[in-house]
Amino acid sequence: MRAETADRVQGEAAPRILNPIEGVTYCSDADAAAYIRAGAWIDKTVGDALRITAGTYPQRHIFVSDERSITFAEFDEETDRLGAALLDLGLVAGDRAIFQMGTTVETTIALLE
Repeated sequence: MRAETADRVQGEAAPRILNPIEGVTYCSDADAAAYIRAGAWIDKTVGDALRITAGTYPQRHIFVSDERSITFAEFDEETDRLGAALLDLGLVAGDRAIFQMGTTVETTIALLE
């Protein structure tokens, strides 16, 4: 996640990585700033986009499968509930958690938390 927004990037300090992952190669700050200015990157997380979509289309289905269907509103609520449970277990913002799950709606909920 980049720490700076597009309006702070233009002609000012370059973006920086908040929680770099060892072994991952990141693009340069100059390239990141150019992507933001060009609109290729936006100053939103996947969670932000989910919340916006859930507010706009709460009853639309985000997933439909043989096992279960779930709306954007339900999905947003479940990711928030999982996040709260992880915080209750002692994780803090920026921590990384590892888990193993199958190809299910629950896996996606965990990944988008």
